[in-house]
Amino acid sequence: MRLPQKIILGAVATLVFAWLFGAGASRVYFQPHETLSSEIASTTERIDRFTSALAKVPGIEKQIESFVNRTLGGDLESVDHRLRARLNRIAEQLELADIVVGTGRAVSRQTPAKRRFSRRESELRDEIDFVELSSWVSVTGSLAQVLNLADRIEAEPWIKRIDQLNLDPKDNGETFSATVRLTTLFLPGREPRKQESLPYDPSRMMRFASFINVNPFRIPEKTQQTSPTLAVATTDALAQWTITGIVEGPDGLEVWLLNTVSGASKILLPGDVFETVSLISAQDDSVIFQSQSWQFVISIGGNLSDRSRPKQ
Repeated sequence: MRLPQKIILGAVATLVFAWLFGAGASRVYFQPHETLSSEIASTTERIDRFTSALAKVPGIEKQIESFVNRTLGGDLESVDHRLRARLNRIAEQLELADIVVGTGRAVSRQTPAKRRFSRRESELRDEIDFVELSSWVSVTGSLAQVLNLADRIEAEPWIKRIDQLNLDPKDNGETFSATVRLTTLFLPGREPRKQESLPYDPSRMMRFASFINVNPFRIPEKTQQTSPTLAVATTDALAQWTITGIVEGPDGLEVWLLNTVSGASKILLPGDVFETVSLISAQDDSVIFQSQSWQFVISIGGNLSDRSRPKQ
């Protein structure tokens, strides 16, 4: 065999040996090493996430505990009893009549992140987060009393959602049959720490003062047709009269007025003259009045001295 041929055969043999060695080394060492490295990185990442989650546990538990301490108990029987007792107590303190308190069915709520848990985590996936309990209190009283009832319930420190306040006026708005419907919740097995309730702040009712004074449920008496020759009233006198409603009555369009000082009420029809103004027309929530030759617009809730919106 010639020397060039020997060199070529030697080179080929070297390449074959190198290929066989590389393939064997890859199968025996490199591939397992790569697989193990990937598994180590994945496991390390899961450990880091788990460690990070563990570090957040005390803070999360503190937040959950703050919610627990604003519930009425850790089981349905305790929550039902305490809820009825508190609603009864509030209604009795306000001296309301015909007090009836009731509770509805309890509804269990699971986690909204249920899909994020695997089958192996079924205990967490199917765990109940909290239970909702609906209730209601029905009473009879004045407008101020029933609004105070709803506000006192809202001011209570335990978690609740007022779903509905139903008012049924009687005796021309002097008394009301009222029902407050609400929902509270509790975490099963988690008993709240007893906390002292702060006394109710009566100043909260100031935001309802104008509404109570106006009492839109009261139907005002109709005014007599007045003469345009009446003496001119002062702006202060007109400022006492507020527009409380625009309705379609048996005689046509009616505009309801209330004197916020004396509590007197009046009904005006188109063409009626009251003090120094006459009613021209009304539409939606706006009323057009005329004083001498000047027409102006006043919305419901405004007073008769308002001249800020001239009719265009």
